[in-house]
Amino acid sequence: MEIIFDKSSLSDSLYQSSVDDDFAEKESLSVSSIDESSLHYTKFDFSHPSCFVFIDGTVQHITSGKIKTENSDVSFDVFFMCVAAGYDNGKLIGTKISKFLLLYCDYPNQLDIKDVLPNIRSEGQSNYFSDYKVIQVPKEKGMLEHAVNLLREEEFEFLYWFCKNGALSDGKYIVVIDGNIRLKKLKDEIENFIVVGVVKNPLNLYQAENEIRDLMSGFRTKLFKVKDQKSSKSKFSFFLRLGQDELKTNEFDFLRIDFIGKPFENLAYAVYFSDFIKNKILSFSSSIGERAPKNLVPFRILEKRIRAVLGNENIRRRKAEEELKRIFQYT
Repeated sequence: MEIIFDKSSLSDSLYQSSVDDDFAEKESLSVSSIDESSLHYTKFDFSHPSCFVFIDGTVQHITSGKIKTENSDVSFDVFFMCVAAGYDNGKLIGTKISKFLLLYCDYPNQLDIKDVLPNIRSEGQSNYFSDYKVIQVPKEKGMLEHAVNLLREEEFEFLYWFCKNGALSDGKYIVVIDGNIRLKKLKDEIENFIVVGVVKNPLNLYQAENEIRDLMSGFRTKLFKVKDQKSSKSKFSFFLRLGQDELKTNEFDFLRIDFIGKPFENLAYAVYFSDFIKNKILSFSSSIGERAPKNLVPFRILEKRIRAVLGNENIRRRKAEEELKRIFQYT
């Protein structure tokens, strides 16, 4: 067995995909709009957490190549992913780096991973080779799609770890993640927390295209309740038009804001929170940066912290290739 690296493959950072991943749940969702006019409340009726924690991640394509066995050659890609949490003032709370080894095959069940990696071990439903998580990927799917999907999974696992291990006090923090809240993936650990998802390029518009088009800067649509029919879990969503100057607002400068939490069993509170979080999101928005105004300032700061943690790509690639060569010598 031999591992051969593709020297023509450059190591590039892959950030969030230009399209968010909420298409995966589209077919199983039921959507209903909330009649906000029938809900009466004042701002004194509710209290909400005042502290925000942001969770985001980035992925580096480290290297690629082939694993040569007696029977076949298997192409692979290696990705390192770093997920981090930080306060809205930029202070870093914690980070996690994960390593992924993606093996490509023509058909999903064609490749027996143990034929390629005899020393592979299983932990739950996952396979590991040394400290690399091994995933079998059909060739027809692009590596960027898989990388971003894995990054989303890592961000959610990081969120669960924070909630489960008491790193955050429930009821005190609002946790904001970069991307869609996947109802199918929700676990009971986060039910006591308020979690907000910021979807930059939503595919699911909940048939609100006309309302979104007519929005003025700083305004939101009506509130939607979105339920996953398979898991019976639900979330609330609305669309928000960004931009400080209506004349300069791009028609695509809107976000979808998802949120979940036990307090929202009270619909009046859900409506009140929609207005509260709308104003906070607008305050976090900025015209500075390549992906402005959609890339909120706390996310932009967190991304800089993450890049510093990951370090130089060329150095990391060289170390990873040396590590993989050493591992394969004992396979």
